[in-house]
Formats: sequence, C-alpha cells, structure tokens
Amino acid sequence: MLGSFSANASEPELVANVIYESVTDGSDRLRYRAGADAETLLDARKAQDDTSFIGGLKEQMAG
Repeated sequence: MLGSFSANASEPELVANVIYESVTDGSDRLRYRAGADAETLLDARKAQDDTSFIGGLKEQMAG
C-alpha cells in the first residue's frame, strides 16, 4: 500500500530521539523534522502547490 513511500523511512530510534527532544528541549517550537525522509517530504511540500504535492503522495503510496 505505501509503495516507495515506506522504502526510505527513517529508523524508529531516530524518530523516537526527535520526539524525546521535542518534549524536553524547553522551547515553544511545534515542528521537528525526523530524518532524511521527512526532510525530502517537507522540502517537496514547500516547493509545490497543494494539487501537485497531493498527487505526488498518491503516486508514491500506490507504489
């Protein structure tokens, strides 16, 4: 179902470390990037309009 989307997923330990950092760093920051896959996804989100981004996600999910 997730196709290539899950092939490049970050390691669970990395995600867990980012989550831990987010709740213990004492800041008001709301968003954290956890891994190269998140970097790629969020950079693509910034660079595309809604229709293009969602279409790309659907293609990746289909595999």
